[in-house]
Amino acid sequence: MSRVSDVYLIAHVEDDVGEAVVTGALEAAGVLGKGPGQIKQHHLLCCSTLDGKVPIVRQLEPELHVDGHSGSIDELKRFLPHLLLVREGHTSAASGQTNVGIAASLASYFGL
Repeated sequence: MSRVSDVYLIAHVEDDVGEAVVTGALEAAGVLGKGPGQIKQHHLLCCSTLDGKVPIVRQLEPELHVDGHSGSIDELKRFLPHLLLVREGHTSAASGQTNVGIAASLASYFGL
């Protein structure tokens, strides 16, 4: 996905130590970096509250926002063209909102 789109990751962390742990884990997994298919380190954004995520996402104005928290989806659905709520155990479906989808995983959403 990061080869064809600008991908941003938003992590909910309590403090600078949590941010360092998340950054280190993503670097060790090969997700963050400068190589092809990797997400640029400055595209990892951190917030300390779930409510802090909403203004970050609104500022980015993404074409698609993927989230595992239904409260964030509810707050963003009037501002963004496409949202995806990822919840394990759910099958891909529309949520009743024309711009909100529900899927068990990103792989199932994209048909992988």
